[in-house]
Amino acid sequence: MKENKIFIDNFYDQHLTLGLSLKGTQESVTLITGFHRRVDQTEINGHVISEVFKALLLHDKIVITTCELTSLIDAFGIDDAISLVKTGKFEFVDDNGFTLTLEEKPQQRYALSSLTLADPEFEIKNSLEWVESRYIDKKTNNNKLLNLLLLNAENYSKNIDLDLIEDHLRKETKFDITNSHISDYLNLSSTSTQDVHKKDIYNILRLGKLNKTLIYSSVLGIDNIAMDGGVKPTLGVKLSPRLSPSPSIDLFDEVFKEVFQKKDIPDLANLYVKKVITINDYIEIISTLGGAKFRQWILDKDYDKLEIEKEILQSNSKISNKYLKYIRWAIPNAIGLINPAAGISTSLADSFIFEKLIGGWHPNFFLDDLLKETIDKKIELHVASERQASVKKRFPNTKRNDKCPCGSGKKFKKCCGR
Repeated sequence: MKENKIFIDNFYDQHLTLGLSLKGTQESVTLITGFHRRVDQTEINGHVISEVFKALLLHDKIVITTCELTSLIDAFGIDDAISLVKTGKFEFVDDNGFTLTLEEKPQQRYALSSLTLADPEFEIKNSLEWVESRYIDKKTNNNKLLNLLLLNAENYSKNIDLDLIEDHLRKETKFDITNSHISDYLNLSSTSTQDVHKKDIYNILRLGKLNKTLIYSSVLGIDNIAMDGGVKPTLGVKLSPRLSPSPSIDLFDEVFKEVFQKKDIPDLANLYVKKVITINDYIEIISTLGGAKFRQWILDKDYDKLEIEKEILQSNSKISNKYLKYIRWAIPNAIGLINPAAGISTSLADSFIFEKLIGGWHPNFFLDDLLKETIDKKIELHVASERQASVKKRFPNTKRNDKCPCGSGKKFKKCCGR
């Protein structure tokens, strides 16, 4: 029987502007990557713990890129990260830390590009060596533990054809930008991945990241994906030409179906964070309740939360009734595709993702709505800032209480000057 795996690709992705020197030259390039503002590490760790705990309850195995081992170490600490990896419930994809970027060009233009955190031609040859380099300052105290973690991760590591992935990714994102349904929905001004307008940079980075996640999952044959909730409208628009630039919920219902019918699942991360249970306690719980047994429960029409709480109490003696209040219940926003080939125009024949879908790949998407809101807000603020700069450049004497030059009739401060 095929293992039920989930690819998690919604961990913290900090927005960075990087100035890098080109090897063997005096030249340098400026690259832009990521979406997230800098936030407190405690918040990041809490998100990672919650995602891992929920995934282990619902699935047999978690798949992450090898470089995301740093997220596990930061959130759980090396000791507990070792305990998690040794369960055999993790697989690691070594992509050398492949990251999608935009390279700055003259006249405020950008070109789709990429970088890798590790490179066989350089000192750091693979992802595991990059992870090791991140903790080099702590190595005197954690040398043995870090090596044990890396050794265990190596046992569950697999390589991915990065050249093939990058080729598919560039073609897919280029295809999307020239697809009028997607460009209209995202309100893109850019018509080429090599001539990206400044106002479009976050939309293009997001589109590329969504494609990257889908391509990785399809190539690896993984049917469950935890990712940015923005995939629902973007993929919906891509797959159904009948959807308008402002698609309605009803039309999306023709493309997607709910997986769990709005049923709550227990998020035990809070018990771990508050030190009510240890990582070994949680491993004991999921060995009793997790994976196939819990999936069967949640898909049952008579799903009973009280019965689940009873099973949790019985599975571990450390948890008593007084600690049940710390268990948070959440409805996973999980959707699957109803019929990806229905009503699709022949123009999608050049899409690698569509080819995989009609070839029998039927993914379920575990949508991160908080991440979606964060990226949506980032894009909204960036587009507004670019609009304000454009108006001020053309109408430099405009004051905040003047009528907006765009002709809306509103004051500048309540229109393009917001």
